[in-house]
Amino acid sequence: MNFEIITDIDSFKKLEPEYSELLAKNSGKTLYVTHEYMYSWLQSLRGKKHFQILVAREGTKLKGVFLSSEKSSSILNPKKLIRLGLLAGDGLWGYSDIVCSLEDRVSFFNEVLNFLSTGRFGDFFDLGPLIGDSDSVSIYESILRERRIPYTKMELEGAPFVNAFSTLADFDATLSGRKSVTSDLRRCRKKLEALGSLSCFRVPDCSSRQEIKKWSDTFFQMYNKQWEKSRFKSRPEFMSFYENFAFLASQKGFLDFRFLLLGERPIAAHYGFIKDKSLYYFTPTYDVELQKYSPGKLLLREMLEMAIDSRLEFDFQNGMDPYKFEWTQTYRTRVLIRIACTWKGRLVRKLVK
Repeated sequence: MNFEIITDIDSFKKLEPEYSELLAKNSGKTLYVTHEYMYSWLQSLRGKKHFQILVAREGTKLKGVFLSSEKSSSILNPKKLIRLGLLAGDGLWGYSDIVCSLEDRVSFFNEVLNFLSTGRFGDFFDLGPLIGDSDSVSIYESILRERRIPYTKMELEGAPFVNAFSTLADFDATLSGRKSVTSDLRRCRKKLEALGSLSCFRVPDCSSRQEIKKWSDTFFQMYNKQWEKSRFKSRPEFMSFYENFAFLASQKGFLDFRFLLLGERPIAAHYGFIKDKSLYYFTPTYDVELQKYSPGKLLLREMLEMAIDSRLEFDFQNGMDPYKFEWTQTYRTRVLIRIACTWKGRLVRKLVK
């Protein structure tokens, strides 16, 4: 393999066609490593973080991409003498990984470790968040042990999900003992329908930037009223990220941006995505003025029904929030593999232990 390191966004943008082709050979959860997600993150959320992209080719064919950024570490590090690298995009609320085909994962990860050992990517490197029982974790741990490279595997917050049921009746049967949820929702629906007609609207695929901005502004306003310490208030760059990612995902047909309408009034919204045969529950919100009617739960139920009809897994992603377990009892583990890359990293790891 031949390698090059990219440190500018424009070069990464030009990789899109072959990057997306390579990603299609990955199995599992890929939303947080799509080119659309990564490009939006690099544009809007990386701030002043330095980033490096290791690109591997065999001849002219793209074989692997390793996207990294850097942040200062608090590990025995008052003067920021220890550098911590992590996968660019950071997985936010979901999952991340190296981008390559499964058959090239062993050889490419070995080359990634060679680059990490130079310290160019940090004294430590956080690989993840990864799905705990994935093939990637088994491969990475096996190679790290074989090469005697010190690492620590840390368990992160789990990610609840609803299996792709064959019928809605099968799903409802799993709610035994929690039927009060569905009966409460029926009462709320009747009360709302007494105020006007209820309908569900999905922002169409291939929407223009203007259309995405219009519905994003509606979403942000609703979210900011719901949450006093909204991320969109404290870090406006999140609004730019959401709009950019929504637009790019819409062009590729995997945006799922939905609103529950009372007449023409949006009363709940969900900013999410459908990819990898999963509906990703990314960011929900609702109109706080109608909180007593549970509009957010009504929209959630609509989305669950749609996912089941479409044979999609419903991925709540990270966070073991109690309301998620009103709908499911299953969750997947998420882990982070922290690799001690340099002598300095190995020394600090011993001291911390």
